[in-house]
Amino acid sequence: VVAYSLSYSLFSTSVEDKIGKLVIEMSKSCPKMMDEFTRLDSVVSPKNSRTIKYCYTLSGIDPDSLDLNVVRSNFRGVIIDGIKTSPEMKDLKDNDVLFDYLYFGKNKKKILEINIVPAEYKE
Repeated sequence: VVAYSLSYSLFSTSVEDKIGKLVIEMSKSCPKMMDEFTRLDSVVSPKNSRTIKYCYTLSGIDPDSLDLNVVRSNFRGVIIDGIKTSPEMKDLKDNDVLFDYLYFGKNKKKILEINIVPAEYKE
């Protein structure tokens, strides 16, 4: 009975609830340096949503010196490739989760936003 109850509760959870739990777990490791210039500050998901938002701070980079179209294109390609090849994201991909990547600079000024939709990572 306990095993049935546990498995039922795991499988009856909505996608949105699973995303909420995942976001809570991921947020526990924030802030986290991803590389020399990029810090993951938070991971959030609007309530009852199939969207995950990753909020990063770029440090040591002057946003005014960047060609944002080139940066956006390069980041988008890397992000999509990462989503496509990540076995850990399989359940998210199977449930058509939207991924938003927000990059901020000094004083929390938004530099760049990249939104990835299922059609991009399923092609």
